[in-house]
Amino acid sequence: MSGNKSSAEDLFSKSLGVVVALGALGIGVAAALMNQERAKQMRSDVQSQLDDLGKKVDGLSAQAARVIDERRPDIESTISKGRQAVVDGLDKARTVVDQGAQRAQEYVHKASQQASSTAENVGDDVRSTMDDAGEAVNRAAEDVADDARNAADNMNMGAETRNFNQNGNGTGNSQQ
Repeated sequence: MSGNKSSAEDLFSKSLGVVVALGALGIGVAAALMNQERAKQMRSDVQSQLDDLGKKVDGLSAQAARVIDERRPDIESTISKGRQAVVDGLDKARTVVDQGAQRAQEYVHKASQQASSTAENVGDDVRSTMDDAGEAVNRAAEDVADDARNAADNMNMGAETRNFNQNGNGTGNSQQ
């Protein structure tokens, strides 16, 4: 009997193992079906949320287009004012640049006149100095020439009045 008992126990344990395995398989299948159902439910929730978001985006886009259309005159007015401000600013800058250029041109003209006047004054001063120097040289030359003539005249007169002989004695007259 011990052989039967052991085979009955083996059979019972094998049967119990098969029942447990079938139960686990059934629980696994049920869990898989529940997961699949949950996954389907999650997909449908996500899909509905995406659809809601799409509708909201469409609604916001339409609302943004309406707001832009309503505010278009204000936007265009602001753009026009901005352009006019830029044009006015450029006109002012051009006026300032033109005035600066005109002032610079006046300054250059004045400076060139002053330089020309200064050059003329320097030229006049040089001419005057040269004329004065020339006159001084002429006077000095005339004075030297006069002095030389006077000295020559005085020597001739003295030679005439003092006639020396060879012994160094003067005879007193110019004729011997």
